[in-house]
Amino acid sequence: MHTNIFVQCKKLPCLYCVVQISLHYLNQLGFFVFIVTNQAGIAKGKFTVEAYNTVMAKIFYDLEEFNGHIDDVRFCPYHEYAIEEQYRHHNHPWRKPNPGMITNLIETWNVDVTNSFLVGDKQTDLMAAEYAGVPGFLFDGDVDLETFIKSIPNVQRLKLSLTK
Repeated sequence: MHTNIFVQCKKLPCLYCVVQISLHYLNQLGFFVFIVTNQAGIAKGKFTVEAYNTVMAKIFYDLEEFNGHIDDVRFCPYHEYAIEEQYRHHNHPWRKPNPGMITNLIETWNVDVTNSFLVGDKQTDLMAAEYAGVPGFLFDGDVDLETFIKSIPNVQRLKLSLTK
């Protein structure tokens, strides 16, 4: 049985907060860590898939310094108003609030959704989590991320079970 966290993190500084404060902690508890992110900037011609992949490669490289890791990433470059024709899609199943990225990770990694959760910064993230059957938690930055992560019931429950 595997437990998991899905991290919606479209902003690079937010990702580095997760890395520096919480990622290693979650890895130590046995959580898979996934990123699910809409990338409308690709569809709108602001940057390319190659540029996105370069940024992600740098993030994965930098993670080694913190002894943490992200297990997998799903991104959706599709958008209803894409200027790039290949990315124009009215309602792509991977574009949040649709749950496609999350359900794909659940199937690929044999995720136990009862011990999983999603942290997001938008209501569409929480909607996608709900549609996928995963509890979602809105991180609005009112508290530090470490405190926020440690307050999530699934994290508290797993930590308690590991200390018994």
